[in-house]
Amino acid sequence: MEEFKHCGHQHPLVLLNERQMSKLSEKAECWMCGDKASAPCFGCQECHAFYLHKSCADAPSQITHPFHQNHPLLLLQKAPYSSGSYSCNFLR
Repeated sequence: MEEFKHCGHQHPLVLLNERQMSKLSEKAECWMCGDKASAPCFGCQECHAFYLHKSCADAPSQITHPFHQNHPLLLLQKAPYSSGSYSCNFLR
């Protein structure tokens, strides 16, 4: 059983198979992208409420984008603003 430690969650995560995924609630969502949890997906066996697509877990924590070349863009675990929200400056 593949285990994964993600900085956004305190417990180790295990890779769930199709059978395990079929037992999840329709409301189970990926913590990172917010889409419906689907295989391949990591899940927490301790709290049973944290899911993370394998592709989201494998996403780099920083990227260099051609529209913003001054410095790398960092993937944040939560919005850095007290309101908890954010907006994309590219769409303005």
